[in-house]
Amino acid sequence: MKTIFYSLFASIFGLLATAPAIAQEKKTVFIFSPDPVAKENLKEDDTLDAKLFKRDLELRPNSNAEFTLYVFNPLPGGEKTFTVELKVGTSTFRSKVKIPAETWVPVTFAKPAAPAPVVVLAPIPAVAGAPKAEPVPPGAALAKNAEGKLSLAMRLLDDKGDALKDTELYTFKSSADVSLLTPSEYVKSSKPKFTTPKKPTDPTTIIAEVESLEKTSGTADLRLAFPMQSTDSQIVIRQGLYERTMPLQRDKGAMNAPIANLRGSLESYGEEVRIHVGVDGIDRAFIYSAKTLGETVAGEAKLIEDMAVRVTAITTLSIQEATAPVKTYSVRVEADNAPKGTRLELWLRPEGTGNAAADNELIPLGGPRDEQVWLDLPGPTGGFFFTSRSKDWIKTIDSQSLRGTMELVGVLKAKDDGKTLAKSQAFRLTVDGTPPDRIVFGKLPAKHIKGTPLPLSVTTSDPETAIRKVVFYLAKENDEGKLPPEAVKLPAERLVVLNKLKTDNWVAAMPLAADKKGEIFVTAQVTNEAGLVSTLTQRIELVDPPVKKPIGSIVGKVQLGERFLPGVDVTLSDADGKLKGNAKTDANGSFKFENLVAGKYSVAASRKDSVSETKGKAEVIVEDIVKPTKATLTMARPK
Repeated sequence: MKTIFYSLFASIFGLLATAPAIAQEKKTVFIFSPDPVAKENLKEDDTLDAKLFKRDLELRPNSNAEFTLYVFNPLPGGEKTFTVELKVGTSTFRSKVKIPAETWVPVTFAKPAAPAPVVVLAPIPAVAGAPKAEPVPPGAALAKNAEGKLSLAMRLLDDKGDALKDTELYTFKSSADVSLLTPSEYVKSSKPKFTTPKKPTDPTTIIAEVESLEKTSGTADLRLAFPMQSTDSQIVIRQGLYERTMPLQRDKGAMNAPIANLRGSLESYGEEVRIHVGVDGIDRAFIYSAKTLGETVAGEAKLIEDMAVRVTAITTLSIQEATAPVKTYSVRVEADNAPKGTRLELWLRPEGTGNAAADNELIPLGGPRDEQVWLDLPGPTGGFFFTSRSKDWIKTIDSQSLRGTMELVGVLKAKDDGKTLAKSQAFRLTVDGTPPDRIVFGKLPAKHIKGTPLPLSVTTSDPETAIRKVVFYLAKENDEGKLPPEAVKLPAERLVVLNKLKTDNWVAAMPLAADKKGEIFVTAQVTNEAGLVSTLTQRIELVDPPVKKPIGSIVGKVQLGERFLPGVDVTLSDADGKLKGNAKTDANGSFKFENLVAGKYSVAASRKDSVSETKGKAEVIVEDIVKPTKATLTMARPK
């Protein structure tokens, strides 16, 4: 029995002796603190206060933060000189530091040398849909590691810059992941409350409350917004406090966490109002919907927690655009209520081909938002100065090899199993490589009277994209195929029938100077939705108006009371007041004007006597070539 027991014991002992040792995670010699730490708190790694020290860093979005790096010397033998190496993206920084044995010390880095200026050989032309470039923060940009996380790498080297061999407990190389907090991790928003207006014409007031969770320091930028609503809603925003800052830590002695109220008022809204509470540049940090605004009872808005994805044009909410084939075309991709760790993709496919993988080009974006971090050394207090940015994705695609209508679909997927969590409505992009190919002038005269408006019309269409605009120019293209910049131009209007149905006809009336005569050229410039242009030119000769032939006459008498007056001066003027003739009445008080062209005339008579002056006037129209036009002037003294 003893033999069996000892044999079994020996077997078990032998297995334990030959089994590999369980790997123990080694301690790091690097640690960060958001604030300078008192010396008494700088103890060995396993006793450091987790509230004061962090291995990985969390930053608020669209903000700045400074951290101090502390390095530990685990080697015996007193104070030693080390080299601290820091790798940030493609940049490497080094700093010498003396550290006593088993002691933590802060590390500072000198300002790196300024990079050589970049020589720009030629300006880069703007491209379709491209947003304006934002200024890049100072410092080096953090790169993403194999896990897709922003990180920086650190090594503790000897005084000559050579690698140190890890000890049994400590490793001399480490990395720190840098992540951005979501607003809900450090603030909370109560459901906005709205008040019923006292009068139907009064605006509705909305109040949104934001409270700090005191998980971080500094101040948060808050914003209340009513984004673009449905197309039939013309919301009007009135008086309110729409932006403010809120401290994230309570004042000393305060009983409660900081709270800030945002207040707005609006009118002319539809049945539903979308409300956004933004925090630190995240415009849709909290999304609400209110469907009872304007009713008789006040209430509170509903928090929208559903995940959603949108793909739109850069400057509008449009989900349908057109472009010429360009190297860079940009779209905006937005994700709402996306959990941390999810990933966003963009699918590109011909219109109507569906979700099959073979029909879709997958364009990976990354996390729900485009997050970037820069590290600038040294910071204002000598530490690590970080700048973070978090924004909706702006993705550029090369449309040079695309033609026709394409669909862009944003897809939000789970981190672990890749399950689709949300999918956007398709953004339709028509890529048109040809300018409008049908332009026909309406009936234009070969000759036109100078000084009179020239009626213009053109019929135009494009088989791929709609016509955006038509402009008429009083000029023709030069040898380079360009219209003179100083040429007179006039935008045309699209003809609409039945008050809503747009036609392919565009019209305008081009004014012409009275002194302009001879040969002129009229060019119709047609632009489609892709921005491509076609032109058509027509030659017209400007001529003098035809001379009117005399066709009639005016006969009449001048009388005072019932007596006809001889020897009275009579004048004839045309409709513009120009004098056309003079006459004097005969013994019977009669006068006559002959060889007159058709039109309106004014006949006037006057006579002076010893007492006063008598006058008479009549308006006549000459339109008969056979019968004279009669006019009777009755004289009267001024009252």
